Amino acid sequence: MASKKWFERSRISLLLIFTAVPAVSYAQICGDAHGHAGLETRTIRLEAKSDFPAFYFRSEGFVVFISPKAVLDSLHSLPSSRPAQRLDPLIRARLPLAENQDLFQFELADWLYWSITQSIVIRAIENGNASITNELGAWSEEVRIVHDRQPRSSNTVIYDDKKGRNKIIWQLDCIVD
Repeated sequence: MASKKWFERSRISLLLIFTAVPAVSYAQICGDAHGHAGLETRTIRLEAKSDFPAFYFRSEGFVVFISPKAVLDSLHSLPSSRPAQRLDPLIRARLPLAENQDLFQFELADWLYWSITQSIVIRAIENGNASITNELGAWSEEVRIVHDRQPRSSNTVIYDDKKGRNKIIWQLDCIVD
C-alpha cells in the first residue's frame, strides 16, 4: 500500500516536471537562449545630413543616408558569413565616394546581399549613424526602434519619430521552423 502511494506521488511529480519543460523552453527567445520574450522599444536621435557623399537605402517613402565608415562599421559588427565577407571588398572598391551610391546595386549583383544590406542599414540607424529624409524632403530628427522578440520569431521595425506612425524599414531577425 505504501509503495502504491509512493508510485502515485512519483508519477504526479514526473507529470508536473514534464509539463513544465515546454514552458521553460518557450521562455527563451528565438536566437537567444538568455533573452526574454516581449517588445523592446527605444528612441534614437539621428545625425544631421552630411555634406559628404554617402551610401543610401531607399524604402517606401524614405531614403536613409549612411557614411561609408558607418556602412563598413555596421557590416563588420554583423555575424561573420561568406556573403558578408564577399560584400566588404565590393563596398571598399567604391571608396572614396565621388557621389552618393545606392546600396541596392549590391543586391542587384547577388540576392544574398539583400538581408545583409538591410542589417547594415538597421545597425547604422540603431547606432545613430544615419540621416533619414522622407519623400517631402523633411529630415527625421529621431526614430523609434521596436524589437519584437518571441520564442519562435523575432523582428526589428524602425519607425519615423517617437510615435512611430510611419515604418521606415523592417527585418525578420530570426525564425524557428
